[in-house]
Amino acid sequence: INPNNPLIGASNTLLFLTTSIIYLFLAALGLILSNKLRSEPRLQAFIFIIIDIIAITFMMHANGGPTIQLSMLYLVMVAAGNILLPGKRGPLIAAVAALAVLYEQFYFILTNFEHISAENLGQASILGLSFFAVAVFSQLISHRFRQVEALALHKSLEVENLQKLNEQIINRMHTGVLVVNHQRHLLLLNTAAKQLLGLNNVLIGCNLKSINPILDAGLLAWQQNLMLKPLIFKSQPAFPEVNVSYMKLESASTENTLIFLENTAQMTQKAQQLKLASLGRLTANIAHEIRNPLGAISHAAQLLNESEDINGADKRLLTIIEQHCHRVNTIIETILQLSRRQKSTPQLIKLKEWLDNFIDEFTHTSA
Repeated sequence: INPNNPLIGASNTLLFLTTSIIYLFLAALGLILSNKLRSEPRLQAFIFIIIDIIAITFMMHANGGPTIQLSMLYLVMVAAGNILLPGKRGPLIAAVAALAVLYEQFYFILTNFEHISAENLGQASILGLSFFAVAVFSQLISHRFRQVEALALHKSLEVENLQKLNEQIINRMHTGVLVVNHQRHLLLLNTAAKQLLGLNNVLIGCNLKSINPILDAGLLAWQQNLMLKPLIFKSQPAFPEVNVSYMKLESASTENTLIFLENTAQMTQKAQQLKLASLGRLTANIAHEIRNPLGAISHAAQLLNESEDINGADKRLLTIIEQHCHRVNTIIETILQLSRRQKSTPQLIKLKEWLDNFIDEFTHTSA
């Protein structure tokens, strides 16, 4: 403030200085108390904006009445209040600002009756209406911003949840998975890959060559189309063999490579299980084919046993044939049950009787 050329506070310099000092003190006090009143941020904003409007009103009065330059500061306060305070408090700030302008205008009219003009009243009315227009516009912008913020937060939570889900799925896979970028720097490594490669402390971002030179050399050969056969190696003598395969992951911004590590022992075990399943089906088919002629043999033995011309020795032989037909039929039934994968049904047996029959059958078979 220059007394020779006052730009502001020309009418009442003391009031202007007093208002400025009090306003500065309240601003500093609010800055100190803001850390202690974090639970009510909207209440703090409402109180500080009301203090701003009161301070601007006193400064306008100290400047000699309403001016368009100082009145523009009300618009800033109204816009800020309606952006920060959605709901009823925003229009209330616009109403307080409009009342402050009208009060100052009417006070100026009462104290300077000879300088009354319709232009002054028109400016005050238009300024008051503009406060409410700015309030409505700011509320719409604030509502739109909050919708966008809520949508962005929702999407970010979805992405975070999907990322956690993908990490859990990848870490639970029995197949080792590594992802490297175009510079062959590690981006992702799951638990199975650590176990297959014997890695404990691996930092994301390390070069693949420092982690495993064989994988790095295989990747270079694959990128240059020089890999003529699958890469199979052991990271350490005590670790299992792994079968390595590469796949390119292309996107609009990055070009990464996905590396799969398959335990060859598990692959062999799976192949063996498939072979055993095929062998079981083949055995069941063979057993079914044997069952038909076996039934014919058993039926023929029963017919011969019913004949009157057969002697005792032949009857004994026919009994042996029937016993072994029954035994083979039991074996066939067991094979068919195993091939059908039916649930086992435990049964109680008389052990002495079963052992006597088994010894008798074994003795005749050996004889």
